[in-house]
Amino acid sequence: MAVATKSKMVAKRKKLRGERSKLVSERKSIESQINSIEKQIARTKKAESSRPVGRPKKNKRGPKAGTKRVVNKAPLKEFVEKVMKPGVGMTAPEVHAKLEKAGFKTNTKKVQHFRSTISGVFRKSPAIKKVGHGLFALTPSVTRSKKKAGKKKNQKAASAQ
Repeated sequence: MAVATKSKMVAKRKKLRGERSKLVSERKSIESQINSIEKQIARTKKAESSRPVGRPKKNKRGPKAGTKRVVNKAPLKEFVEKVMKPGVGMTAPEVHAKLEKAGFKTNTKKVQHFRSTISGVFRKSPAIKKVGHGLFALTPSVTRSKKKAGKKKNQKAASAQ
């Protein structure tokens, strides 16, 4: 009886070793699958971290990607002052037409946007004064290099004289 049980035990051991070797080979293949999935997860995390957080802004300021800035001989302000006639009222569209003839270049696709830029030059330049509704004229008496002095500085200068 001891012999029969011993042979059964040996057979059972062989069977269990075979099952064990199958399970070990399955475990190796599962571990390799787990490693490949972890690598994919790590790649997607890197891709996510490189993206900006939040929703992308639709209307970003500045030139669109791939466009080059046009370089003119002089700034817009100088071109506008050169094109305008002293004492003659002109509108932004008239100045725009004269700027094009003078050779001022711009990348602005919409004319209205560039005209608003011209209007900004009208407002900021001390040499250009508003004459009427939408009309601006160049005043030659105003020098370009002088800066506006504050009230206190003018009072001190007057009292010193």
